[in-house]
Amino acid sequence: MDCREARCLLDAGAIPGASDPERAALGFHLAGCAPCRSYRASPPDQRLLATLLAEQPSVPSPEARPARAARALLVQRWVRHAGTLVLALVALVGVYYVGQVAFAVATIAQNVR
Repeated sequence: MDCREARCLLDAGAIPGASDPERAALGFHLAGCAPCRSYRASPPDQRLLATLLAEQPSVPSPEARPARAARALLVQRWVRHAGTLVLALVALVGVYYVGQVAFAVATIAQNVR
């Protein structure tokens, strides 16, 4: 039995004894492990805090994202900027037609003179 298993049993309220093999293993572990004996003697709130501080959070790194999630992120970026792209295209087409009309008006004005 390791310290993690022993502390889980202690948190669950297990008492060392000879009635079942798990409780016997807990008793043997406590007999040889001073940190677990002090853990058993500490108040339940401190035990919980010690357990939480001992655990390492498992947060996946950005590099561990699957390729599908990366593609979905890329599509979201394109969709977000699609409105801007459409607006820019409409503005370019509008400038082109205004230029064509201005050129036609200038040509007509020159021919009238």
